[in-house]
Amino acid sequence: MEIGQNIIDQDDKVKERMAQLQQLNDQMLQQRKELQNTYHNVKLLSEIGQQITSTLSLEKIIGTVYDNVNNLMDAAIFGIGIYNAAERRLEFRGTIEKGDKIPDFYSSEDNENSSAIWCFKNQKELIINDIQVEYDKYIKNSPPPVAEDTPESLMYLPLMTHEGAIGVITVQSFKKFSYNSFHIDILHTLASYVIIAIQNADSYRKMIDAFEQLKATQSKLVESEKMASLGVLTAGVAHEINNPINFISAGIEALKENFTDVTDLLELYFQYDPATSPPGEWEKILQKKKRLTGDGILPEIKDLLASIKNGAARTTEIVKGLRSFSRLDENDRKKANLEEGIDNTLVILNSRMKNRVEVIKEYGKIPEILCFPGQLNQVFMNVLHNASDAIEGEGKITIKTWQENGHVKITMRDTGNGMPEEVRRKIFEPFFTTKAVGKGTGLGLSIAYGIIEKHKGVIEVESAIGKGTQFTITLPVA
Repeated sequence: MEIGQNIIDQDDKVKERMAQLQQLNDQMLQQRKELQNTYHNVKLLSEIGQQITSTLSLEKIIGTVYDNVNNLMDAAIFGIGIYNAAERRLEFRGTIEKGDKIPDFYSSEDNENSSAIWCFKNQKELIINDIQVEYDKYIKNSPPPVAEDTPESLMYLPLMTHEGAIGVITVQSFKKFSYNSFHIDILHTLASYVIIAIQNADSYRKMIDAFEQLKATQSKLVESEKMASLGVLTAGVAHEINNPINFISAGIEALKENFTDVTDLLELYFQYDPATSPPGEWEKILQKKKRLTGDGILPEIKDLLASIKNGAARTTEIVKGLRSFSRLDENDRKKANLEEGIDNTLVILNSRMKNRVEVIKEYGKIPEILCFPGQLNQVFMNVLHNASDAIEGEGKITIKTWQENGHVKITMRDTGNGMPEEVRRKIFEPFFTTKAVGKGTGLGLSIAYGIIEKHKGVIEVESAIGKGTQFTITLPVA
């Protein structure tokens, strides 16, 4: 009997041990399942974080979170409210069930019965799992909402930065007891990602605003430099046109006097009648005729007409050069002869160089290139203007052009004083200038550099003290 009882006792112990092992196995399986769920949730949160922090659109942030948040918890409603300080309100964007967009709405900061405002003002999380029972934990002296579409469970978290709350994030469910501490941790993580994404979007917006302001400032500075160049143009053209206009003006006055003498002679001749005119009248006409011919008035009239014609031709040449230089039709690239552009620029700058700077042209008959001609004329203007200023007293500017490996090359060398290496390195920087205050903006060569770069070309400078300066411009033909 004792042996049989021992066998029974041992069998019971084995069964008990087997039950314990089964229980441990079940616990391990449950823990494994929970670990797998945790891993899945962590992986999903990481993916959500990468997606929302890589976008700069609040709507995309909301859509991305909502598309994934239901895999983590029951979130029939999801929304983000951003605080508008000017309007003193939370402005919400969100989705409700199946991704339908909630019309944008807002909660006024003065609404004491709003759970969103409570969360924002107190900068604390708000968690309700039974709205009829737990509502007054947060909103005092106010009955809970009882409408059919009122969520039964809801969570609000403040979106906190180092400067304070910038808004709130919420998930809501139409079922009771939908959320626990695990879901609160998930929402905290989502809120962190959303804050980063919103700050990125805000920083990007500020960067774009600053960039637009910089562009506007740059445009004003470029216009300022163009106005400065226009001043040089105006002075040069006024001086150049003044001489031929003076020739024309003086010639017309002298021609007017001579014309009066001719008309007086003709009037005497037409009035003369051998039968009725007084004696000696014909001799008077002959004497007047003698003064007009020979070395008198008629040869002078021919010289005056030639002078007026030359003055008019010179004026036409200057105006044509100015028109070709300025070229306002810059919307499209077009074929242009750069040597002609240089010549037009020299016409404009002639008054600054005449009787002081000798210009030597070594043109290689380069082909026309596809470009913005007026802009390249601006480059020639800035380089040649600087070269002229660099020459104190008398000197030379040598301009050479040639074609090489599908490019045209232009060099402009002056015999000025040259510049040290530290100056040469900064010559194309905006606002850098060696001229006295009021004598230059320091933008001319910077603008020239930008124009050449826009044409996919290169502008280089070589200089040394006492050896002058040379600018080399390389531009593609096509």
